[in-house]
Amino acid sequence: MGRGDFTGKNYLVLFVLVMAVLLSPSFSVALQESSVKGARDEGTVVIYGSTQITQMNPLIDRFKSKYPFLNVRYFRGGSEKLVERIQMEARAGSYFVDVSVLRQATMLPLKERGLLGRYESPARKWVRDIHKDREGYWTGLYSNMEWVGYNTKLVPPAEAPRKHDDLLHPKWKGKMGLDPVADAEWYMSQLHILGKEKGRIFMRQLAKQDIQFRRGHSLLAQLLAAGEFPLILTLRDSTAFELIKKGAPIDWVAFEPVIPLPAQVLVIGKNAPHPNSARLFVDYALSREGQEVLKSLGRNSTRLDVEPESERVKRLKIGKIDWPSYLQRYNQYAEEFNQLFLKGN
Repeated sequence: MGRGDFTGKNYLVLFVLVMAVLLSPSFSVALQESSVKGARDEGTVVIYGSTQITQMNPLIDRFKSKYPFLNVRYFRGGSEKLVERIQMEARAGSYFVDVSVLRQATMLPLKERGLLGRYESPARKWVRDIHKDREGYWTGLYSNMEWVGYNTKLVPPAEAPRKHDDLLHPKWKGKMGLDPVADAEWYMSQLHILGKEKGRIFMRQLAKQDIQFRRGHSLLAQLLAAGEFPLILTLRDSTAFELIKKGAPIDWVAFEPVIPLPAQVLVIGKNAPHPNSARLFVDYALSREGQEVLKSLGRNSTRLDVEPESERVKRLKIGKIDWPSYLQRYNQYAEEFNQLFLKGN
């Protein structure tokens, strides 16, 4: 066959053959063996993340038991601050981070500035499509769900709100907590559930309920448990799991369908100083073993083959949403949220 005889059909056959090699178990094993050898030489993996240390440490400890030759350094901070730090380091020509664990919405500027590397982990094929991009830049580590949380000493279960309109009752005025920054995602999900027109009408009414703002979902949950608020509108499932297990006087109600929040995503830096170690960590974190660790901590796995820990959560009706489409307009929705709830317009 001459060079000019290489037709579209031939290209298709070649593509299929190449993909068969890339997706074959033997290729995946060889790729991991190569990463292990390189990681031994690197000896370190540096992770920036917004996930609480108490939640990351069990995953890191299991990873280190599998790869004891690696020193894992985890730096925790808010997603927005970490994104700023990564960009600042890049402007200075200094690259320290290998893997970042960030809120999906905050990660987008890093992609736009070319600071993310592509990596198709072998474990990625098990991750739900809504929790990964098609280009291989990011993959969801876990997702959160949010419910209306209430203090059981202040609110009898029979009096807890069961639908959106219940939150507009005068008895809840000044008694509901919300995060002034991260809950723009909650705002988007509720507009999606209610429909944008009806949802905005509801939000304007809710904004008149004198919402109490505190920065950080963990803080909000702790204040709920302490009785500072009878209700918080966005009790994260993992936080609820921890507090209820410790005997805190809180419970939750879900307004179905429940929309999972955008995933907490894993990304590898384009100029990661320890790229092999970075790939090993991503592979492990997305593996079934790694996801089971997160599941035991109350996190919702992004994998198809790992179900929620709670039977109560398993029974919930889960809604669908195209988060990438919404997040492309994140700044618009965040400004709407600010105008309604923070600026009083």
